[in-house]
Amino acid sequence: ARRVATIRPEWVEHLAGPLLRRTYGDPVWDRSQARSLVPETVTLLGLTLASGRRTGLERHDPRAAHEMFLRHALVAGEWSSRHGFVRHNDEFRRRVADLEHRSRRSGLLHPEDEVDFFAARVDPGVVSGRHFDRWWRDVAGTDPRHLDLDESVIGPDDNGYRPRIEDFPDHWNHAGLDLALRYRFEPGHPLDGVFVEIPLRFVNRIGDEGWDWHVPGHRHELVATMLRTLPKEWRRDLQPLAETLRGVLDILATTPEGSLATAVAEALATTRGVSIPPTAFDAARLPPHLRLGFLVVDVHGAVVDAGRDLRALTTRVSLRARVEIAEVLARHGHHEVDELDGWSIETLPEVVEAPSPGGAVRAWPALVDEGDHIALRHLLDADTARRAHRRAVRRLLLTSAPSVRRVLSNAPRAVHLALAAAGDDARGVVGDVVLAAVDEIRRGFPDPRDPDAFAEISAAVAARARDRAGELLAQAAESIAIVVRIDERLASLRAPSLRDLVDDASAHRRRLVRPGFVTVVGAARLGDLIRYLTGLEHRLARLDGDLDKDARRVAEIHPLERRYRALVRSWPEGPIPAEIVELGWQLEDLRLATFAPALVAKPTTSTTRCHRALLALGA
Repeated sequence: ARRVATIRPEWVEHLAGPLLRRTYGDPVWDRSQARSLVPETVTLLGLTLASGRRTGLERHDPRAAHEMFLRHALVAGEWSSRHGFVRHNDEFRRRVADLEHRSRRSGLLHPEDEVDFFAARVDPGVVSGRHFDRWWRDVAGTDPRHLDLDESVIGPDDNGYRPRIEDFPDHWNHAGLDLALRYRFEPGHPLDGVFVEIPLRFVNRIGDEGWDWHVPGHRHELVATMLRTLPKEWRRDLQPLAETLRGVLDILATTPEGSLATAVAEALATTRGVSIPPTAFDAARLPPHLRLGFLVVDVHGAVVDAGRDLRALTTRVSLRARVEIAEVLARHGHHEVDELDGWSIETLPEVVEAPSPGGAVRAWPALVDEGDHIALRHLLDADTARRAHRRAVRRLLLTSAPSVRRVLSNAPRAVHLALAAAGDDARGVVGDVVLAAVDEIRRGFPDPRDPDAFAEISAAVAARARDRAGELLAQAAESIAIVVRIDERLASLRAPSLRDLVDDASAHRRRLVRPGFVTVVGAARLGDLIRYLTGLEHRLARLDGDLDKDARRVAEIHPLERRYRALVRSWPEGPIPAEIVELGWQLEDLRLATFAPALVAKPTTSTTRCHRALLALGA
């Protein structure tokens, strides 16, 4: 009977009921079915009826099946689905991975945080792809973004700051330009950090302000580091520092304006009542990645130069930038002229622009003196163009001025004798005088930008320059005659005890009269120059052996003069402001009042007044 009757195990399994014993192995995820399967073994009184049979995990542990679906299907993406939220979440994860690189942090999006996100939103009965599709059909109809990952799943750092994707933008808007940003997380590399791409054609439109604020995502760390650079006596008043930092950042959440150091100092005054000067923050202690860098790129996107010192960088690339800007402008009808014959152009606009990807290319046209000829060039900024244009116009006006030979031939004999006694190049002095006369005449007119305006100034120079040059030459000759006497007197003072006096007087004389002194001093100041030289001569003639008195006077003036020279040396490229130039003349008046008070009708300055003026100018 045993050989005839065949018994199938499933018959027994169906009939045995509670006598069966079922054991399960470790569950596995089945991508094709989008469900969790588990190997099952069925025994009856020690007899194995089924072994390793795969069955759905939800049949004996629906909670575990639900969790595995969340982890494998929704978090790991191990299923085949065309739902829209899946594509959104894949893109979100890619952006978070990029955010980790930009924020210089890893582990921003932890899988457990994603599991918690979906567990709070997906029905517990969803244990497989089939169950999910049925459930999602109803939910998506009312809330299609129900399962879209958002920044709430990104964990905060140790300081409580939660990075946001929008805080690390792809572009920086500056002066109407849309500039790309490059992020690099590679400590020690020269390009580590955030770098702003500046197309070569826009170099002249980039200003200095605003860059110290950095991108919003790094501002939390930046301000925290700035606070830590403060001296201990100020840091003590800002405790607890974390609370102070939050208060400052709340105020700085507005649109960046002005200097970040100034804004932080003002915020500290508001939140903590502590007055801290902006200069107290030590920018040198900021790590490189907390200072924006700059990449200058050409029209093909290739890097031309890079650095974190914007001013030095733009100076290095200025020549290449000017060439590229000129090429762009030429393609839009704004051409340069290599050589001009007099004023042979029409009206010269103040500024020219041409459209370009990313913004307008801009330049300032000017006549430029290139040594042996005058050219029309498009320069990078208004100040440079203004200075170059003035020099070129002066050279053109010299064609209307009297020749050196003519001025010298009309000079009285006393002038010839003074020039001869000085041993100077008479033609050089007269040329200097003619330039000063032309400069004085043209100051009564605005800088010419068209032929008619230039013709008006040229006519004034032709009518007045000869007589004015003669007058200035007489004053220059008088100055030179005094210098001859001063030099003779200095040469006679050979005693070692007089060395300091002679050194000071010699330096003073060289400051007053040197090659080109007439144009340096200016026509309006030549009379003052004669007074200062006379005062120096008076000082040397009336020593009367009282060297201590002279030394005391020098000790009063020297500190002021040293501060003034340091101020002038530290001034950035470009013309010295009129108030600084005027202060230099005040110091000369002070010397005159100190060493030759008999020559001063009414004192106009003092050491106190000069000291205050220097303080006001930051010296």
